[in-house]
Amino acid sequence: MGIAGRVVVRFLVKIDVTVSKASVVESVPTGIFERSALEAIVKWRVKPGRYKGNLVATWVLLPIQFRLTR
Repeated sequence: MGIAGRVVVRFLVKIDVTVSKASVVESVPTGIFERSALEAIVKWRVKPGRYKGNLVATWVLLPIQFRLTR
């Protein structure tokens, strides 16, 4: 399609390293990359945050770029 874009996703990293509650905060252009970004995010395994030496669930705000390559 020849389209590049950006999606900002908010999600919760749980202490079991899984991702949940993913949602799109911003998307340019709208209606193109949101589904792909959300489908990818929920498959990730991410180290949770730490507070006073203990693992804690952590909210993350992440911009994802979709770029054209040749």
